Amino acid sequence: MISNVEGLLVQRVTTYGGVLDNWPFFLEGLGRLNDIVTTKSDAVDAGTLLRFLLDCVVGRPTESAIYIVSSKNGKPLSYIIAADNSDTYHKTKSLLVYAIYSNKKSKTASRIAFDTVERWAKMSGYEEIQAYSPRASGAFLRFVKRFFGMSFKLTFLSKKI
Repeated sequence: MISNVEGLLVQRVTTYGGVLDNWPFFLEGLGRLNDIVTTKSDAVDAGTLLRFLLDCVVGRPTESAIYIVSSKNGKPLSYIIAADNSDTYHKTKSLLVYAIYSNKKSKTASRIAFDTVERWAKMSGYEEIQAYSPRASGAFLRFVKRFFGMSFKLTFLSKKI
């Protein structure tokens, strides 16, 4: 189903064919998102992304959401990939945003993608949306709070051993 939000088209990817139709755009976003990771070992390869997308649409369609925001003429502008991140022993049902990407051709496309996933999450019984980012500067955290309404809850530190 395609909906019109603020003059942009929003479509949920729910099939194998939908993943393949949008694969070049997913790869474009993957390249950009990999540019911001702190180490090469944190980068995601195309095969891993494809397996994850297929797992979302085939393996757990009720526990994940992939949305593409496009211009009126069908050119993709933004996408968001989110999936269940609920802990078995925790009462809060949470959704993790694995990726949100915008090619910067629209100032509102990524916000529309996030709002769409937030609405889907509420309708699906989720109580919390989470996201992780290797960009933890103060300016970035203020932007995320202002633009997406998310608050900073924890610092995740790691060390390779």
